[in-house]
Amino acid sequence: MEWAGSVSVFSGRNGVLLYRLSGFEEFGQFGGAIAAVGDVNSNGFDDFVVMGGMVPDARGRAVVYDGFNGRVIYAIQGTQRSGMLGMTLAGIGDINGDNVPDFALGAPYESPIDPLLGNLDFERWLSGRVHVHSGKTGELLYVINGEYRTGFLGTVLAGVGDVNGDGVPDIAAGNSDSWGVEGLQRGFVRIFSGTDGSLIRLLAGGEKNYAFGWSVTGLGDLNGDGRAEFAIGDPYFEVFDNVSVGRVEVFSGSNFSVLKSVDGLLNSRFGLALAGSDVNNDGLLDLVVGADEGGGNPTGP
Repeated sequence: MEWAGSVSVFSGRNGVLLYRLSGFEEFGQFGGAIAAVGDVNSNGFDDFVVMGGMVPDARGRAVVYDGFNGRVIYAIQGTQRSGMLGMTLAGIGDINGDNVPDFALGAPYESPIDPLLGNLDFERWLSGRVHVHSGKTGELLYVINGEYRTGFLGTVLAGVGDVNGDGVPDIAAGNSDSWGVEGLQRGFVRIFSGTDGSLIRLLAGGEKNYAFGWSVTGLGDLNGDGRAEFAIGDPYFEVFDNVSVGRVEVFSGSNFSVLKSVDGLLNSRFGLALAGSDVNNDGLLDLVVGADEGGGNPTGP
């Protein structure tokens, strides 16, 4: 099938192809987003969730696969036409206390439902939503609704660990380059409680942060205060007008202050992609930053 999409799973030990999964329909964009979610079926192997298709009417679909053999554990189908459920995906850890990791699905083109009328709330049309699901059953635990018209909440999605100290991991959802808040073209990242989806903190880009929130990743507790830190990327950050370098900022989970800010090279789109990984084996997550138009010479061992 043309443009059906596929997902390939490789051995982390030696890079050998373990298996390949194919999409379900033409132009379905299967594999357009992937996230590790941990072991949801308790067989001792980590599992993963895949953006499972966007046709025929772009409602969206997310499919959870057994990491051991690539078999489908369950699938979640979007309900709103053109809502694009599963456009972004994130493993978020165990938020409901059943000792099984859970996950979140972004649906940035969905609109909230008016609680009185039972139809779409056009005052918040295309504000976006985040669906939080049980890893054990796939059951919908709760939905986080966007607050602003054309806000596209869920364009960016990440599990960030426990930032509010309640013992439950929390969720970051962003909408970079949004006109939806105060009519300003700048990005926003919201930190939500994993317990109930309530807003913990709104972080907003400045005047030169045109794409603040393009990427987000959790970093664990870096400073030993018991709260998880996280990083936010803005690949189009400008140091001067029309002089773009990109910027990544590391935020404290306890007070949301900027612990570290790093700028990229000119026009490099530094911060386009982020990941946390302990690359030097010191027990703390390090920050890996992508800059798809960057240059320069490699350094290090």
